[in-house]
Amino acid sequence: MDELSHMTLDKFRLWSIHALKVFLSCRNRSINGEFDELAARAFCVWEENLPVNENAELAEKRLLQEYKKKLVLDGDVVPDPFSISSGWKGEKAAVNTWPSIYITDIATYLGCSTTKDVMNRLLNEYKVGKAYRYFESEWVKEVYIHDVRESSDKCILKTKVTPSQAINNKCYDVWVIVTKDNVNGPGGEIISAYCSCTAGMLGSCNHVAGLLFRVEHAVKTGATKKSSTSNLSEWNVPKLKGKPSMKPKKAVDAIWSKGRYDKRVTSEEEEKQRKEMKNKFTPLTKSQHEQLNNQVKTRTDLYDLLRTEISNSCFVLCQEKRRIKAPKADIPDSVIKIADEMKSSDTDKHVATDKFVDKLTLSIERRDNLKKATLEQSNSQTWKEHRKGRVTASIFQRVSSRVETLRKNKEADPSALVETVLGQKETKQTVAMKHGLALEPQAKKVYTQKMRKIHKKFKSSESGLSVFIDKPYIAASADLEVECECCGKGLCEIKCPESIKDQSPSAENLKYIKIEEGKTVLDVRHPYYYQIQGQMKILNRQYCDLFIYTCHGDEQVRITFDNSFWETLEEKLTWFWTVHVAPQLLGVSTTTENTVKLQETGTEASVESQDLEKENTTKSRQGETPTKSTQSEKQSHVRRALEPVVQQETKVTQPKKRMKTKPKIPIYLCGTCGCDCLDIPLSEDDQSVNCDKCGVWVHYVCAGVSDKELEAVDKWYCHKCK
Repeated sequence: MDELSHMTLDKFRLWSIHALKVFLSCRNRSINGEFDELAARAFCVWEENLPVNENAELAEKRLLQEYKKKLVLDGDVVPDPFSISSGWKGEKAAVNTWPSIYITDIATYLGCSTTKDVMNRLLNEYKVGKAYRYFESEWVKEVYIHDVRESSDKCILKTKVTPSQAINNKCYDVWVIVTKDNVNGPGGEIISAYCSCTAGMLGSCNHVAGLLFRVEHAVKTGATKKSSTSNLSEWNVPKLKGKPSMKPKKAVDAIWSKGRYDKRVTSEEEEKQRKEMKNKFTPLTKSQHEQLNNQVKTRTDLYDLLRTEISNSCFVLCQEKRRIKAPKADIPDSVIKIADEMKSSDTDKHVATDKFVDKLTLSIERRDNLKKATLEQSNSQTWKEHRKGRVTASIFQRVSSRVETLRKNKEADPSALVETVLGQKETKQTVAMKHGLALEPQAKKVYTQKMRKIHKKFKSSESGLSVFIDKPYIAASADLEVECECCGKGLCEIKCPESIKDQSPSAENLKYIKIEEGKTVLDVRHPYYYQIQGQMKILNRQYCDLFIYTCHGDEQVRITFDNSFWETLEEKLTWFWTVHVAPQLLGVSTTTENTVKLQETGTEASVESQDLEKENTTKSRQGETPTKSTQSEKQSHVRRALEPVVQQETKVTQPKKRMKTKPKIPIYLCGTCGCDCLDIPLSEDDQSVNCDKCGVWVHYVCAGVSDKELEAVDKWYCHKCK
C-alpha cells in the first residue's frame, strides 16, 4: 500500500481489490460492492481520518495466518494461487490432466463415512444438494489447473462461482489443492481448499463442493481421457462473463425442482404435467381431510389401535418414548485368530488341520451374522479381517491356474498367491479400482430401476461376506442379492470398467464378453466367470446378472450355474488351501521334498473323496443305502495329506543346511481386471503383455491378443495408448 499521508481517489484506484477490502475492514466499513465503489469508500474513509479498529486488525491478521497455513502441506509450501499469474491451463487445453477426483474423495472431504452417505445427503440435505446444483446450473465457471512444479505431487484447481443470492455481484474465487495422478496410483485426494465467500476460509462451502462436482463429473464420464477425441467437443465449458438466463415470473407459475445427482433431465412441460397431477390427486374424502387436520386426535386413535396389535412398532415406541435394544450378534472369530490360538496350544500336529477345519465350521445362524456384519464390504474392517486366510471368489481363477502349474511343475513357487490369501501382500489402489468403487452405488441403482420395469415384484439387497458351509475356508462377496417372482432368487455382479468410461459397454470394446448365436455371453476363461460361478454355489443361487455400467450406457449378461465346472474348481481350491495355505496358517514347515509328497498325497485324498461321493450318488439312484461320510471322515483326507510331512520331521535329528531361497517373482496388476500379472508366467493363463508407452501390464485374455499377434508387431500399445 502507498503511504497514507497524501492520498487521492486515483491513488486508491491503483490498489488491488483485496487491499481495499483490508483497508475498509480494519476501519469497520462495508467491503461489499464493485471495485469503483470500494475505491470511493476508501477515499471517503481516508478524508474522514477514521482510526483503525484494533480488534478488526487483529482479526484480519488471524485470518491471514490461517490462509497461509492452508498453503503449508506436509512441509511443502504451495504458492498462493491468487499470486500466480502464469502457467494456468484452461479446460480445452488441459482437461485431460485433471486428477482422478471421484465421489469417494468428495465423501471423504465432506466428512461422510461412505459414498452411500454422500448420495443420501445429495438427495435429502439442502446444503450438499445445493452444492451439486451450483455445478448443474453452470454457475461454476471454467476450471483452470496449475501443476505448481514438476517435482510436486500436488496441483491447483481454480474457478469462479456465481453467487446464488446475488447473481449480478462479482463471482467468488475458489481454489482447491489436489494430489496428482502418478505411476504409483491414482490421485484425487483433496488436501486444502479456499473460497472468497464469507464461509470460504473453512474450505467446505457450497462453492468449493460445486467445483469438485464439476471435476468429478468430467472424470467419471471419460471427458478427461487422453485418448478421447470427440468428448472434448461435447464437454460444455461455461462462459465466465455469461449470467444465468433467468426471467422474472410469478411464484405460482414457477416450477420448483431439485438438482439431483445422476437424475435424467426433464423438460419444462413434463414438470408442469407432473405438478398438475400432484395438485389434483387426493385419495381422501372431505370428512377424512377434516379428521386428519386434528393431529392430536388422529395420533391418539392410531396409538389405541396399534399398542395392543403391534406393541413394538416404530409409532408405538415413539409414543411411549422407549427403545428396544437389539441383542448383540454372535460373530465368529477370524481365520487368523483361530490359527494363532491353534499354534499357541499343544495340539498334536497329526490332527491340527482336522481341528482347525472343525473350528472354522460355522452354523447357519453364525454364517448369517457374519454376512450381515460385513454388508459394507470394503468399508468394513470385519470384512477385511475375515477374508484373510480364506480363498475368496475374486481369485478363484488365479488359484485354479496355479494349481495346474504346481501339479505339472514341482519347482513352481506358490508363495505369492499364498501371501495374497493370507492378506500379507498389500494391493495398491489403481485408477481402475478407484473408478469401479466410486461408480458402484450408481450402477446398483440403475440396475435395480431397470429390473423393476421388466420383472414382477423385483427386490434387491446388499450382500456381505458369505462363507461356504461345506468348506469354511472358501468364501465370496456378491454385490447384490436379487429376487423376483418370474426368475426366482439370483445374484448381480457389478463391473464399472475405467478403460471404457467414455463409451457405452459392448462386445466390441470389452474382450471378456462376446456374441454367440445372437446372445451376449461371458468368456468362460475369464476370472469373472470363475468368480460368478463360485458366488452362485456359495450363496445357493442358480443365476447371476453381470451388469457392466458406464455413465454412457450399460450391458447385462445372465450367467447360469454350471455344476460340472464348479466341481472341478472346488477340488482345486480345496487342494490349494489344504496343501499350501493351512500349513502356513498353522506354522507347519515343509521342505521341498516333503512339499512334493504332500501335493501328491493331497491329490490322492481329493480323488478318493470324489470317488466316495460318486459311489454314494450311484447307490442312492439304485435305491441302496449310501455310505456315511461324516465330517471327521472328510477331514481324515486332510490329515492323511499332512501325515507324511510330520512323520518325516520327527525322524530328523540333525538340522539340515539352510537352502537358498528362490528370488520372489515381481507382481504387477492387470490394467483391465485388476488381478496379478506375473512377469515370469508359470502357465498359459498367466501370460501377460506390457504396454510400450504407459508401462501397464495386461493379461492376454483381457487384451484379446495371442503370441502370434504380438510377434507380428515391434511394439504393443494398450487400448488407452493406441
